[in-house]
Amino acid sequence: MGLFSKQRGAGGSGDELTLAGAWQLLAPQLGAQLEVRGERSILATGVVRGRGWSLQIEGRPLGNAFLRELRSGPNRNKAYDEWTSELAVACANPRGLVGLLRSYQDPNDPNWRPGEYDPRRGRKVVSNPPELAAAALTPELHQVLLDLWRDVDIAIEPAAVRLGEVSKARASRGGFMGGSVLHHAPNMVRPMPERAIAGPPWWIDLVCRIADAVDGAAV
Repeated sequence: MGLFSKQRGAGGSGDELTLAGAWQLLAPQLGAQLEVRGERSILATGVVRGRGWSLQIEGRPLGNAFLRELRSGPNRNKAYDEWTSELAVACANPRGLVGLLRSYQDPNDPNWRPGEYDPRRGRKVVSNPPELAAAALTPELHQVLLDLWRDVDIAIEPAAVRLGEVSKARASRGGFMGGSVLHHAPNMVRPMPERAIAGPPWWIDLVCRIADAVDGAAV
């Protein structure tokens, strides 16, 4: 399988890195074990700072596959894929903390400006239960979560910190970059292929830092 695949048809953007191709580049950098389950499905596992981690991404077409193949020209770009992403990092969790951290943009916040790119406008970091954020987040991590550009849920479990997301993106070989939050890095203004592979190392590091904070919570 080549790292780059040709996007065909009107509206195609030329050579694009596939999910499988991106991870063929990423796995050696991360020292990860990689299982390629298909062009749009991977499972990667590894160890960072003594913490085991696993990451799964899978894309599947939305709607009727036969009708998608019949589309041509501008109508073909109306097809969407659903992307499921999950990253889990092991933790000891000495206090048995359990709950959900959420970073999201609140459209009811008066500071929110639709169409204006400013992640902090209207963004909130909350937790369920409410006291979880104070126990599991350092001030520095709280600021990082305020700078996110997509809504994100991070679950604190007895033995892991887990980030999961299901979203959709325009159907294309490079659609994973829009469909998976794990392939979005803070600064996406990068050339290919760096733009396609910058996200996962950043997210793995962030979730590891949250696991560090969870493990550092006083007993």
